[in-house]
Amino acid sequence: MEPFRSSSEKPSYRCLESELDMVRQEKESLTQQLLNTIKHKVALSQELEAWQEDMRLVINQQVQQREEERQRERVREKDNAVGLQRSKSLKLKGEGGKGFFSFFKEK
Repeated sequence: MEPFRSSSEKPSYRCLESELDMVRQEKESLTQQLLNTIKHKVALSQELEAWQEDMRLVINQQVQQREEERQRERVREKDNAVGLQRSKSLKLKGEGGKGFFSFFKEK
């Protein structure tokens, strides 16, 4: 584009029309680029939201699994503690002891 003010003559109608067409085409091109960029941004935003939701699900699953593992471990520890208590009560105590098997001892 040539600036109109630099020339001493007035631009012709045909030149102005040509200039206007060029500007319109450039505007349309930029508008199309902007629309494409916006569409791309929307697609990326949707992808990001889907990824974030997937991550939320994965994290929630992992938290739930860890909590279930902790509960199973607590149950195992509790069962082991109860098992140890039972085995201690069944042990033969020393001479003259009054443990469970003490009545089987020879007198």
